[in-house]
Amino acid sequence: DNGPPSLKPCEIAAQWNENHNSPKIIVSTNSEFFEYMMENHESEMETYSGDAPGWWTFIISSCAREGVENMALIDIIPKVEIVSSLATISNENFDYPQDIWDLYRGSLLFSEHTFGAWNIEDSPEMWANKVSWLESSLAKSDTLINDALHSISEEIASFESSVAVLNTLPFRRDDIASIGLDLLNITDPLLIVIDVESEDTVPSQVEGDILYFLASSVPPLGYRTYRIVESQKICGQKDSLQNLFYRVEIDPLTGGISSIYDIEEGTELVGTGEPLAKYVYNGNQGPTSVEIIPGESGPLFESLVINMEAPGSRGVRSQVILYKHVKKLEINITIDKKEPVSPMESIHFPFHFASLSDVFYDIPSGMVNLYDDELSGFRTLHYAVQHYVAVLGDGMNCVLASNAPLFGFLTDSPSFDCLVHFASQGGLYRASTGLITFRFGITSGEDLSPDRFAYSFSNPLITLPVSSGSGSLPEGEYSFINIEPDFMRLLTLKKADDGHGLILRLKNPYDISSSLRINCGFNLNSAYLTTILEENIQNLTVDSNSIEFPVSPHLISTVRLIPSPWGTDEASGVSWLKVFTNPALGEVYFSSELPGQMEVDIFDIGGGLIRSISGENPRWLLTDNQGREAPSGIYFYRAKIGLIEKTGKVVIIGRR
Repeated sequence: DNGPPSLKPCEIAAQWNENHNSPKIIVSTNSEFFEYMMENHESEMETYSGDAPGWWTFIISSCAREGVENMALIDIIPKVEIVSSLATISNENFDYPQDIWDLYRGSLLFSEHTFGAWNIEDSPEMWANKVSWLESSLAKSDTLINDALHSISEEIASFESSVAVLNTLPFRRDDIASIGLDLLNITDPLLIVIDVESEDTVPSQVEGDILYFLASSVPPLGYRTYRIVESQKICGQKDSLQNLFYRVEIDPLTGGISSIYDIEEGTELVGTGEPLAKYVYNGNQGPTSVEIIPGESGPLFESLVINMEAPGSRGVRSQVILYKHVKKLEINITIDKKEPVSPMESIHFPFHFASLSDVFYDIPSGMVNLYDDELSGFRTLHYAVQHYVAVLGDGMNCVLASNAPLFGFLTDSPSFDCLVHFASQGGLYRASTGLITFRFGITSGEDLSPDRFAYSFSNPLITLPVSSGSGSLPEGEYSFINIEPDFMRLLTLKKADDGHGLILRLKNPYDISSSLRINCGFNLNSAYLTTILEENIQNLTVDSNSIEFPVSPHLISTVRLIPSPWGTDEASGVSWLKVFTNPALGEVYFSSELPGQMEVDIFDIGGGLIRSISGENPRWLLTDNQGREAPSGIYFYRAKIGLIEKTGKVVIIGRR
């Protein structure tokens, strides 16, 4: 590993074979070994499929804060692309940011496990450089997404004191939206939130300087608008930590959750003997003091706050939030990690569920059954989980979503630990210190979509203030792109690499074929199926700004969408082509700022093709394809760069 090739194995084999008749050692390549095994022992070999644990991900988990920040950046980058793409649709003057690649580069350079990560204690400047890539990408992502959101908000028609709630996922959502009072220029927390579309008052409450409210039926890849008006009284009253969905109890000794009772299903989610999400230090130490105090209580949610003194920290604060209109329990745990860090130090939160159900966790483009989809006897207990862990079947369905990257599972049990801080037994990485926050979301029920819950948890609704006035986008609700069926997973929505249109990449996550329909809320000029490298392979028929095509199970489909402003310059009022006629010099000059080769066909007044030219800025020297001089008259041209095409005419005078 990480070393040059060596002949030592060959020398050992040769020496062994000289001194022993049996068994013979044969030095083999990997392919030769497996070919031999398949030819001679195929019937004896069992077959398994699954995910190999992320060893390097486990090691770098000791950098708990940076690991969480990188997980956040990985979710933010597609959101920046999506919001920027929606901004290009709604505002022709918005420039799609060319430096989104810098965000990918920052995440990749931080995640790369060699440079800047080995032997950090002796080279702290290298580690600081590595972390700077991550931090600069996070800062730039904020700037890019805020620029795009501002561009969209300027186009939404609205009254004064309005906000728009933007959904960046491909399915309609009911969830909690939030916005800072400073963005609304409001200091009085006595507020009412009104749904513009339904004209209903929606549940809302203020905690600190943040306004929270229930956003219902927010359209896919679209927005829904709300008006904020002053209230004469505060709605809601002090209540216990129970609603129509759950009853939650806190263990006063550990600060963990001793009970989560699903009232709808009549099911207890927490197993006996060990509270959920309690603080565990070095495997067996818990908090030395626990204080449970009431948090917020109102028409939207209620909470409890657990303040703890605990080993390895300057303090731990856990906030348990129970929402009244969405079946979701949130646990936010903030650790003030103190120095110095022991090389054998660890912190984890156990999640011991009541049912002996199957445990699944998600990996890129897949889901693994923990006990069936892995090699027999092969388990390191450390798994790089993408977005969620699900306990499904046997009378209980439950999903845990988290921003923490690492989980450890216990054999043949619904118990698992979230490893939030691990010093790698004196290994390569420096453990984080200071304030670190870990977020967990739990839901349960019979009809449960782990994907949908987890992706909603990691992609919260975005609330943006809207200036009063008229705009090109409607007030109320609007969907830029609606995808049917809505179980299709959105992998990306971005500007095409060649600048021609938008690229929409979707995955069918199920074992069934389906007909995929994409309905655009804008004028769609043309659409193409492409390769993953964005090379056009099939023209798609556009009908009423919609396209439809079949998709196979687990197929990743890449589609190029060309809105009318991209496909015909008349629709946007912006010309990408300039034509200069100069008979005195004997030429017509075609100029464009778009990258790529331009192809131009020249036709006479009867429609006959007389000349074809090409180049970055080609010139027609007023001759036909046989080199004969073109006489004075009217000529038509068709100019094309990639998928963008324009037709027009030129008049030539002063010729014979």
